[in-house]
Amino acid sequence: MTSSKLTQIVTFELNNVIFGIDVFEIDKILKKENLIDLPRKEITYLIAMIKIESEIISVVSLRKRFSIPIADLKKEKIIVIRHLDNLIGLLVDNVKKLIEFEEYEKISTKTCHGLPSELFTGKINAQNMDIFIIDVFKLLEYSGKLTFKFTKKKVKKPRKKKK
Repeated sequence: MTSSKLTQIVTFELNNVIFGIDVFEIDKILKKENLIDLPRKEITYLIAMIKIESEIISVVSLRKRFSIPIADLKKEKIIVIRHLDNLIGLLVDNVKKLIEFEEYEKISTKTCHGLPSELFTGKINAQNMDIFIIDVFKLLEYSGKLTFKFTKKKVKKPRKKKK
């Protein structure tokens, strides 16, 4: 375990896995509405633009960025972060809640769900769920292809009693 100060993250769902982003990296959270489609999609995960007050920002689909099939979801939200003096929207399946914690575990493997572990600050376990904390700045600056791999938890079947 790695000790740290009290940290707050906003959790969100992506393909039934819970991720978190440090609350201080988030500018606002919006409903998915009033998106301006892009005429050319040279960057496949850059899906749209959205006007917020007087600023137009890019919206990145994390499903597309992680090579997860697109789904028609009703609770999609846009998490707006500030990166290098620009606002960027991250489209996620659903925003869950705010969680506070003091300690997190470093991810010791090379990948986490098929994604490079360098994209994560670490992970915590809250309410019997693993929550993977994303370093959004490293994610946005990562230039390689990302492919999410979903791993299902094995459910132990009850053993039959021998007679």
